[in-house]
Amino acid sequence: MNNGCSVFTVAAAIVFVPVDYEESAADDLKNSILFAQLVANKRFLKKPKAYWFVDYAGVLDDFWVRSVKYRQDITLEKNSSTTPIQWASQLMAHGSDDEVLPLAAFSEWVARLPATSPEVNLLRSQVQEVNVGEERLASATAKTTHLLVILAQKPASMICLCLEFKTRQTVEGNPWTQHFQADLMDGHVSARYFRARLSETLYALYRDAIAAKIKERVSGNVLSFAEVVDLSTVLPREERGS
Repeated sequence: MNNGCSVFTVAAAIVFVPVDYEESAADDLKNSILFAQLVANKRFLKKPKAYWFVDYAGVLDDFWVRSVKYRQDITLEKNSSTTPIQWASQLMAHGSDDEVLPLAAFSEWVARLPATSPEVNLLRSQVQEVNVGEERLASATAKTTHLLVILAQKPASMICLCLEFKTRQTVEGNPWTQHFQADLMDGHVSARYFRARLSETLYALYRDAIAAKIKERVSGNVLSFAEVVDLSTVLPREERGS
Protein backbone atom coordinates (compact mmCIF):
# COMPACT_ATOMS: atom_id res chain seq x y z
CA MET A 1 0.00 0.00 0.00
CA ASN A 2 1.31 3.42 -0.92
CA ASN A 3 0.29 6.97 -0.01
CA GLY A 4 -3.12 6.34 1.47
CA CYS A 5 -6.57 4.86 1.18
CA SER A 6 -9.91 6.08 -0.06
CA VAL A 7 -12.69 5.14 2.34
CA PHE A 8 -16.28 4.13 1.66
CA THR A 9 -19.31 3.17 3.66
CA VAL A 10 -20.81 0.21 1.83
CA ALA A 11 -24.00 -0.64 3.73
CA ALA A 12 -22.79 -2.14 7.06
CA ALA A 13 -19.12 -2.13 6.01
CA ILE A 14 -16.39 0.48 6.15
CA VAL A 15 -14.16 -0.27 3.19
CA PHE A 16 -10.58 0.98 2.70
CA VAL A 17 -9.20 0.99 -0.84
CA PRO A 18 -5.58 2.00 -1.62
CA VAL A 19 -5.45 5.10 -3.81
CA ASP A 20 -3.30 3.26 -6.35
CA TYR A 21 -5.92 0.54 -6.76
CA GLU A 22 -7.26 0.19 -10.30
CA GLU A 23 -10.73 1.75 -10.58
CA SER A 24 -12.22 -1.38 -12.11
CA ALA A 25 -10.82 -3.53 -9.29
CA ALA A 26 -12.22 -1.12 -6.70
CA ASP A 27 -15.63 -1.29 -8.37
CA ASP A 28 -15.53 -5.10 -8.34
CA LEU A 29 -14.71 -5.05 -4.64
CA LYS A 30 -17.43 -2.58 -3.63
CA ASN A 31 -20.07 -4.09 -5.90
CA SER A 32 -19.49 -7.63 -4.68
CA ILE A 33 -19.48 -6.54 -1.03
CA LEU A 34 -22.73 -4.63 -1.44
CA PHE A 35 -24.35 -7.44 -3.41
CA ALA A 36 -23.39 -10.02 -0.78
CA GLN A 37 -24.88 -7.90 1.99
CA LEU A 38 -28.13 -7.23 0.13
CA VAL A 39 -28.62 -10.92 -0.66
CA ALA A 40 -27.72 -11.92 2.90
CA ASN A 41 -30.21 -9.44 4.34
CA LYS A 42 -32.99 -10.80 2.14
CA ARG A 43 -32.19 -14.43 2.86
CA PHE A 44 -31.81 -13.84 6.58
CA LEU A 45 -35.24 -12.20 6.83
CA LYS A 46 -36.92 -15.01 4.90
CA LYS A 47 -35.22 -17.87 6.72
CA PRO A 48 -33.04 -16.75 9.62
CA LYS A 49 -29.97 -18.83 10.34
CA ALA A 50 -27.93 -18.77 13.49
CA TYR A 51 -25.67 -16.14 11.89
CA TRP A 52 -26.16 -13.47 9.21
CA PHE A 53 -22.50 -14.03 8.32
CA VAL A 54 -23.33 -17.48 6.92
CA ASP A 55 -25.45 -15.95 4.16
CA TYR A 56 -23.00 -13.09 3.55
CA ALA A 57 -19.97 -15.37 3.22
CA GLY A 58 -21.96 -17.86 1.17
CA VAL A 59 -22.55 -15.23 -1.52
CA LEU A 60 -18.93 -14.08 -1.53
CA ASP A 61 -17.77 -17.68 -1.89
CA ASP A 62 -19.25 -17.76 -5.39
CA PHE A 63 -16.39 -15.56 -6.61
CA TRP A 64 -14.01 -14.85 -3.72
CA VAL A 65 -11.63 -17.55 -2.51
CA ARG A 66 -11.45 -17.24 1.28
CA SER A 67 -8.47 -18.31 3.36
CA VAL A 68 -6.90 -17.53 6.73
CA LYS A 69 -10.31 -17.90 8.34
CA TYR A 70 -10.57 -17.30 12.08
CA ARG A 71 -13.57 -17.17 14.41
CA GLN A 72 -13.86 -16.43 18.11
CA ASP A 73 -17.06 -16.49 20.15
CA ILE A 74 -16.79 -13.83 22.85
CA THR A 75 -18.91 -14.30 25.96
CA LEU A 76 -19.53 -11.06 27.82
CA GLU A 77 -19.25 -10.93 31.57
CA LYS A 78 -22.49 -10.54 33.47
CA ASN A 79 -23.49 -6.89 34.02
CA SER A 80 -20.63 -5.72 31.78
CA SER A 81 -20.80 -2.91 29.24
CA THR A 82 -18.36 -3.16 26.34
CA THR A 83 -17.91 -1.91 22.78
CA PRO A 84 -17.39 -3.52 19.37
CA ILE A 85 -13.93 -2.01 19.08
CA GLN A 86 -13.00 -3.83 22.30
CA TRP A 87 -14.32 -7.09 20.88
CA ALA A 88 -12.37 -6.53 17.67
CA SER A 89 -9.17 -6.05 19.68
CA GLN A 90 -9.87 -9.27 21.56
CA LEU A 91 -10.31 -11.18 18.31
CA MET A 92 -7.22 -9.77 16.67
CA ALA A 93 -5.02 -10.63 19.61
CA HIS A 94 -5.11 -14.20 18.25
CA GLY A 95 -4.21 -13.49 14.62
CA SER A 96 -0.92 -13.25 12.77
CA ASP A 97 0.64 -9.81 12.41
CA ASP A 98 0.13 -9.74 8.64
CA GLU A 99 -3.64 -9.93 9.06
CA VAL A 100 -4.38 -8.22 12.34
CA LEU A 101 -2.06 -5.20 12.41
CA PRO A 102 -3.68 -3.45 9.45
CA LEU A 103 -7.19 -4.49 10.54
CA ALA A 104 -6.59 -3.28 14.08
CA ALA A 105 -5.26 0.06 12.88
CA PHE A 106 -8.10 0.72 10.46
CA SER A 107 -10.72 -0.44 12.97
CA GLU A 108 -9.39 2.10 15.45
CA TRP A 109 -9.70 4.78 12.76
CA VAL A 110 -13.35 3.81 12.22
CA ALA A 111 -13.99 3.99 15.97
CA ARG A 112 -12.86 7.63 15.97
CA LEU A 113 -15.36 8.73 13.32
CA PRO A 114 -17.88 11.37 14.47
CA ALA A 115 -21.32 9.91 15.08
CA THR A 116 -23.01 12.73 13.15
CA SER A 117 -21.14 12.28 9.87
CA PRO A 118 -23.21 11.19 6.83
CA GLU A 119 -21.03 8.12 6.42
CA VAL A 120 -21.66 6.94 9.99
CA ASN A 121 -25.36 7.82 9.69
CA LEU A 122 -25.55 5.47 6.71
CA LEU A 123 -23.58 2.79 8.54
CA ARG A 124 -25.85 3.02 11.57
CA SER A 125 -28.96 2.59 9.42
CA GLN A 126 -27.61 -0.63 7.90
CA VAL A 127 -26.11 -2.65 10.73
CA GLN A 128 -29.22 -3.81 12.58
CA GLU A 129 -31.94 -6.21 11.52
CA VAL A 130 -35.33 -4.79 10.59
CA ASN A 131 -38.62 -6.36 9.59
CA VAL A 132 -39.71 -6.51 5.98
CA GLY A 133 -41.45 -3.19 5.29
CA GLU A 134 -41.26 -0.11 7.50
CA GLU A 135 -42.06 -1.58 10.92
CA ARG A 136 -39.03 -2.28 13.08
CA LEU A 137 -38.73 -5.30 15.28
CA ALA A 138 -40.24 -4.85 18.72
CA SER A 139 -37.77 -3.31 21.15
CA ALA A 140 -38.14 -6.34 23.45
CA THR A 141 -36.77 -8.60 20.72
CA ALA A 142 -33.03 -9.05 20.36
CA LYS A 143 -32.02 -7.76 16.93
CA THR A 144 -29.21 -9.26 14.89
CA THR A 145 -26.50 -6.63 14.47
CA HIS A 146 -23.39 -6.86 12.31
CA LEU A 147 -20.39 -4.62 11.67
CA LEU A 148 -17.67 -5.02 9.05
CA VAL A 149 -14.30 -3.45 8.31
CA ILE A 150 -12.71 -4.40 5.00
CA LEU A 151 -9.25 -3.56 3.73
CA ALA A 152 -8.56 -4.01 0.01
CA GLN A 153 -5.13 -5.32 -0.93
CA LYS A 154 -3.33 -6.06 -4.16
CA PRO A 155 -3.65 -8.00 -6.31
CA ALA A 156 -7.50 -8.13 -6.06
CA SER A 157 -7.73 -9.34 -2.49
CA MET A 158 -9.09 -8.21 0.87
CA ILE A 159 -9.03 -8.73 4.61
CA CYS A 160 -12.43 -8.65 6.28
CA LEU A 161 -13.41 -8.33 9.94
CA CYS A 162 -17.01 -9.10 10.92
CA LEU A 163 -18.68 -8.78 14.32
CA GLU A 164 -22.18 -10.17 14.83
CA PHE A 165 -24.39 -10.18 17.92
CA LYS A 166 -28.00 -9.94 19.09
CA THR A 167 -29.06 -7.05 21.29
CA ARG A 168 -32.24 -5.41 22.51
CA GLN A 169 -30.49 -2.04 22.35
CA THR A 170 -30.99 0.25 19.39
CA VAL A 171 -27.77 1.18 17.63
CA GLU A 172 -26.83 4.78 18.37
CA GLY A 173 -23.95 7.13 17.64
CA ASN A 174 -20.89 5.45 16.16
CA PRO A 175 -21.73 1.72 16.49
CA TRP A 176 -18.07 0.80 16.95
CA THR A 177 -17.84 2.77 20.20
CA GLN A 178 -21.36 2.24 21.53
CA HIS A 179 -21.48 0.46 24.88
CA PHE A 180 -23.63 -2.65 24.72
CA GLN A 181 -25.02 -4.08 27.95
CA ALA A 182 -24.46 -7.80 28.48
CA ASP A 183 -27.87 -8.23 30.10
CA LEU A 184 -29.54 -6.84 26.96
CA MET A 185 -27.79 -9.27 24.62
CA ASP A 186 -28.75 -12.79 23.62
CA GLY A 187 -25.85 -15.20 23.37
CA HIS A 188 -22.28 -14.32 22.55
CA VAL A 189 -20.50 -12.05 20.09
CA SER A 190 -19.37 -13.90 16.98
CA ALA A 191 -16.11 -12.30 15.83
CA ARG A 192 -14.50 -13.39 12.57
CA TYR A 193 -11.89 -12.34 10.08
CA PHE A 194 -10.71 -13.79 6.81
CA ARG A 195 -8.45 -13.07 3.88
CA ALA A 196 -9.82 -13.59 0.36
CA ARG A 197 -8.76 -13.10 -3.23
CA LEU A 198 -11.08 -12.42 -6.12
CA SER A 199 -11.28 -15.12 -8.77
CA GLU A 200 -11.37 -13.17 -12.02
CA THR A 201 -12.56 -16.28 -13.85
CA LEU A 202 -15.53 -16.76 -11.55
CA TYR A 203 -16.39 -13.09 -11.12
CA ALA A 204 -16.44 -12.57 -14.88
CA LEU A 205 -19.51 -14.82 -14.91
CA TYR A 206 -21.31 -12.54 -12.43
CA ARG A 207 -19.92 -9.03 -13.00
CA ASP A 208 -22.57 -7.66 -15.35
CA ALA A 209 -25.48 -9.30 -13.52
CA ILE A 210 -24.31 -7.95 -10.15
CA ALA A 211 -23.85 -4.44 -11.55
CA ALA A 212 -27.39 -4.55 -12.95
CA LYS A 213 -28.94 -5.87 -9.74
CA ILE A 214 -27.36 -3.25 -7.48
CA LYS A 215 -27.64 -0.32 -9.91
CA GLU A 216 -30.66 1.18 -8.15
CA ARG A 217 -29.30 0.43 -4.69
CA VAL A 218 -25.87 2.03 -4.85
CA SER A 219 -26.98 5.61 -4.15
CA GLY A 220 -28.71 4.61 -0.91
CA ASN A 221 -26.03 2.22 0.32
CA VAL A 222 -22.63 3.62 -0.69
CA LEU A 223 -20.97 6.84 0.42
CA SER A 224 -17.43 8.00 -0.22
CA PHE A 225 -15.53 9.81 2.52
CA ALA A 226 -14.18 13.17 1.41
CA GLU A 227 -10.77 12.55 2.95
CA VAL A 228 -8.07 10.14 1.92
CA VAL A 229 -6.62 8.33 4.92
CA ASP A 230 -2.91 9.02 5.37
CA LEU A 231 -1.32 5.69 6.20
CA SER A 232 1.38 7.39 8.28
CA THR A 233 -1.32 8.34 10.79
CA VAL A 234 -2.99 4.93 10.83
CA LEU A 235 -0.63 2.01 10.28
CA PRO A 236 2.22 0.99 12.60
CA ARG A 237 5.60 2.08 11.23
CA GLU A 238 6.58 -1.47 10.15
CA GLU A 239 3.45 -1.77 8.00
CA ARG A 240 3.77 1.48 6.04
CA GLY A 241 4.69 1.20 2.40
CA SER A 242 4.25 -2.57 2.38
